[in-house]
Amino acid sequence: MGVETELPRKRAIGPDVVFVDARPQLDGSVVKSAQRVIQLLELFSDVRIGITVADVASKLKMPQSSTSALLRSLHTLGYLAIDEEKRTYAPTSRVALLGHWIDPLLVREGPILQMTRAVSAEAGFDTFLAIRNKLHVQIVYRQHSAGMISHSLTGAGSFMTLAATGHALMYDMSEREVTKLVTATNARLPDGVPSVSARELFDKLAAVRREGFAIGPAMRSQNNMTVAVRLPDTTVEPMVIGISVPLENFGDDPHVWGNILKNAVQHWLCEG
Repeated sequence: MGVETELPRKRAIGPDVVFVDARPQLDGSVVKSAQRVIQLLELFSDVRIGITVADVASKLKMPQSSTSALLRSLHTLGYLAIDEEKRTYAPTSRVALLGHWIDPLLVREGPILQMTRAVSAEAGFDTFLAIRNKLHVQIVYRQHSAGMISHSLTGAGSFMTLAATGHALMYDMSEREVTKLVTATNARLPDGVPSVSARELFDKLAAVRREGFAIGPAMRSQNNMTVAVRLPDTTVEPMVIGISVPLENFGDDPHVWGNILKNAVQHWLCEG
């Protein structure tokens, strides 16, 4: 990495936000696509607001077509969210969770991560956090249980309509929204995967509302069951916490696992 050739100049882009124009000159050993992703994340750290494609292209001196492709790609991967009305992009919780493990003294962990670890310790199995990514639900953090084989890898996902984690996110959607999601998903299902019935899904979502948790086969293992509970609406986007339980340990009463999650959410996020 080279050195800056001039002192940074700050330029206001909002009432309380400034941006440093000058950046280090990088030599040819740096892959340009990697450089752009990192500079984009640094830009969000600087401005701390949603920004448009044109804003990013201007600040990072990138072609607008390349900027648009980069932002769309990170949105598809679940790292950026789009405000359709304002046409701006902003990081999702997945970005915030990436580096939490490196230095807890530098990056203070909040109650959600503490809760996830506590649930894993109490249940004895993998626990994870997941958010919506368009038609999919995607794991953004996982807490592996000691000695267990993990099936809930970070970044893994499934269609919302097929997964218990998706049902936990969808339970308060209107029938019109659910029907639209079912139609869009069924059109994209791989060969051999049965279409989802909107009526059957309505019944499953009604059960989620009634019981307070969703239940279904794990996304990545037919030998595991998933139980999931949606967190209170205090995060950047709707989020669920789930437990992946081997079938041989699941038992006959899913309330055992659902209550572990509901009690944890009440204790960590609702009390006090």
